Amino acid sequence: KPEAKIRKFARKIMGDHYDESIVHDLFTLNRADLIGSGTIDGSVSSKNQRLALIDQFEAMVSEELNRQEEEPLVMPVSGHDIMELGVPAGKQVGEIKNYLTEVYLGDINMSKTQLLNLAKTIIMTSK
Repeated sequence: KPEAKIRKFARKIMGDHYDESIVHDLFTLNRADLIGSGTIDGSVSSKNQRLALIDQFEAMVSEELNRQEEEPLVMPVSGHDIMELGVPAGKQVGEIKNYLTEVYLGDINMSKTQLLNLAKTIIMTSK
């Protein structure tokens, strides 16, 4: 799912806050790197096509970041929920929560119940 990949990428860029200038700088650096490097097949058209793809990707990421600013994604499962499944406070709670977050970003229609069932499976297989 391309939307899921964009969501994950945008989340990694954004972290806890969104700064449009940083996102723009990232893509400007990517363009400069492409322009400054040699072409793969020696053709300018190939480089122009790749620049167009960078432009498209930047637009998609910016759109997702703006959407997340207006409607932040709220992870349905908390660390407390994971501890209620019997996992003691600590590193494992964070690891499970991070995994569930990645899964959720891939499919934001997953329910809390589905995510907790996945957490239970992870806990059972790690014993």
